[in-house]
Amino acid sequence: MTTTAAADSDPPQAAENARRSRHGRRRRSTTPAELAALVGLAVAAGLVAVLASDAAPTSTGWIDAVERAGFATLVTLAGSRSRRWALVVGAALVGVAADGGWQLVGMAALLGTATLAFLGSRDRLAGAAIGGLIANTALHLEVGGPLGLESLVAMAATVPILVSAHRLLGSRLRRRWRIAGIVALVGAGVLAVLAGIGTALAIGPVEDAVAATRAGVAAAQDGQGDLAERKFDEARAAFEAADGHVGSVLTVGARLLPVVGPNLDSVQAAVSLGAELSGSARSIAADVDFDRLQRQDGGVDLALLAQFRRPVLDAAAVLDRADGELGSLTSPWLLGPLRERLDDLDAEVADLHRQTTAAALGVEHAPALLGAEGPRRYLFLLGNPAELRDLGGHLGNWAEVVVDDGRLQLVDVGGPLELSFPVSGPQPELTGSYPPPLVEMNPTLYPQNWGADPDLPTVAALSAELFAARTGRAIDGVVYADTAAFAAFLELTGPIPVPGTVGGLQLDSTNASDFLTRGQFAIFPDDRSGSTALEQLISTVFERLTTGTLPGPRRLSELFWPLVHDGDLQMVTLHDADRPLLDRFGLSGAVPDRKGGDLLAVINRNAGPNKLDAYLRRTTSVLVEWDPASGGVRSAVTVRLTNEAPAGGLTPTVAGNAAGQPAGTNVSDVSVITPFPLRSALVDGVRFAAQPQLVGDLWRHTVRVAVPPGGTVEVNFHLRGNVAAGADRYRMAFVGQPMALPTPVEVDLRSSEGPVDARGSTSPVDKRGRVALDGRADAMVSWSLQGRGRP
Repeated sequence: MTTTAAADSDPPQAAENARRSRHGRRRRSTTPAELAALVGLAVAAGLVAVLASDAAPTSTGWIDAVERAGFATLVTLAGSRSRRWALVVGAALVGVAADGGWQLVGMAALLGTATLAFLGSRDRLAGAAIGGLIANTALHLEVGGPLGLESLVAMAATVPILVSAHRLLGSRLRRRWRIAGIVALVGAGVLAVLAGIGTALAIGPVEDAVAATRAGVAAAQDGQGDLAERKFDEARAAFEAADGHVGSVLTVGARLLPVVGPNLDSVQAAVSLGAELSGSARSIAADVDFDRLQRQDGGVDLALLAQFRRPVLDAAAVLDRADGELGSLTSPWLLGPLRERLDDLDAEVADLHRQTTAAALGVEHAPALLGAEGPRRYLFLLGNPAELRDLGGHLGNWAEVVVDDGRLQLVDVGGPLELSFPVSGPQPELTGSYPPPLVEMNPTLYPQNWGADPDLPTVAALSAELFAARTGRAIDGVVYADTAAFAAFLELTGPIPVPGTVGGLQLDSTNASDFLTRGQFAIFPDDRSGSTALEQLISTVFERLTTGTLPGPRRLSELFWPLVHDGDLQMVTLHDADRPLLDRFGLSGAVPDRKGGDLLAVINRNAGPNKLDAYLRRTTSVLVEWDPASGGVRSAVTVRLTNEAPAGGLTPTVAGNAAGQPAGTNVSDVSVITPFPLRSALVDGVRFAAQPQLVGDLWRHTVRVAVPPGGTVEVNFHLRGNVAAGADRYRMAFVGQPMALPTPVEVDLRSSEGPVDARGSTSPVDKRGRVALDGRADAMVSWSLQGRGRP
């Protein structure tokens, strides 16, 4: 009874006996000097965490500094009491996952722990020092993988130290720490719930703001300035309402919380940007109306365009910044509905950014193109794909236009003979360095062949040199327009009668292309009468274009953008400062730099000469076998040519040829332009001697074939070469050739290292991963090895 009473009267001693029994022996008491040293180590670890780390759990500077210091201090103190196994685990994890020199710090912690274990020491100061090293190294982790993995590794390294230290505390201290932990968790939960309420209240306004922004953009594009202003005002008000919810008193406390705080900042930054963008868009809608630029007597009002310059450039600057900032604000922890609305906003801003970038280039560079800095002289080369050349059609006619201070003036219209140098007279020596396949077409005698190169800048340089030599007039640029583009011109001018036709045939946008590629040769008995009629027709069209009131930019874009995409309308100048604008709108017609990748062009040249290419249908299939490790490539290009011309009933101009073939036979030079040497060529399965030419770093492999009326000929080119070794992506630049009939292309890439993904291509992809191209248009095709690179 006495023993029991003694035990009941001293519960702390009983607890201490039990703790001593659990852990084997009682730790000695900490001396004042050791306690001071522990505090010093903890403070030092906290200072290092503040000064040497930029970890931002809340994205608020001073709060992040306090939380880093608290984390390092806590782990340091825990290390002084923790078991050695917990220190070993923590040091090993951070040592492996640390960034740069901090990996050495983590390894030093591991070495210190191993030394303690070897000596059998339980020194609290050494444990604290190791804990401080582990804590600070955990703030400098660099782990590839899903977002948040670095935080998980840091927790895996430090939580065992905290748990081990907690277990070795006295019961009273353990109870206090548990209560503190529960209070902290409950408090964090309450703050997170309040933040969720605040952000949930912002979902509706953000949705309204995005919808209003989209409506404002549509109204602005349709020229409805007043409606656009109202919609952008609505968008700004909705964004400001969302900003008020996210920045309300409900969310203030939650900014102290890791993960939650940065997401609140992301949302608030996004809606603040949205409000700013809406205000900028409203300013553009109120101050800038591009449809007012056209003059009633033809041309463009450059003085008014100059007034648009500052608001457009300001809007472009705002959108450029906003596009970058919105792209960096996405987070996987955002509420799903809110993330979707912000993704919509990001897409709208990216689209607006593209439009304002184009508008900014326009207000910066278009005035010079339109004669603001002095008259500009442009040569329009009118191509006809009834007789193919590399750039598109052979050059049947031309027009010379001068632009001065925005006003257009038609100077002259003519045919090829007027630009040809007489056979009996001296021929000019070409001063430019032009590709042999172009020079071989004798462009000084035959201006029809100036387009015998797929690169418009090359064609423009040659045309400028020969035009100046023949006429004495220097030009500033060249516009290539084929029959489809000419039909679009008629959409602007209205129907025009064709001179010399019975009953006065009216040519308009619906029948112009067919008339120019086929009908004219049946109506006019000879080339001379047809040429005279066409010159009169072209003169009338350009006279109306240069003196009439043009539609606004939106209508012009709708009308001509498909033609630019298909290569039917191209433009390049001899002024380098114009290049950014022309490139941005896809007008410059330059063969792209392949940059170590692949390039392919399939080119037909009429070798009749005749006009049978109006009936020529070409289909192309390409099989590429690629070894990513070595960069080795085997490529098989199959070109099928079908002559859809009737067997009879066509005039000699259309169906004749100088090759001794039956009338109606399409005689054509078929070429592939590629970086790869030719291994073999076959025509209808029979080996054929091709003509290879190396032009710069590209090969041009050519065979001549004769396709009878209603017949088909298949040409196979087998190529072998190399692209960059060790890449996980394969890129092919495809150079199109505008033709009268559709010319589909199918490209199939196979890799020796497994499946490829063609989603990086802008063209359609079928279920087998084959890319479908329009052979008329330039395209960039991209494949990536599945799981190893972004398309």
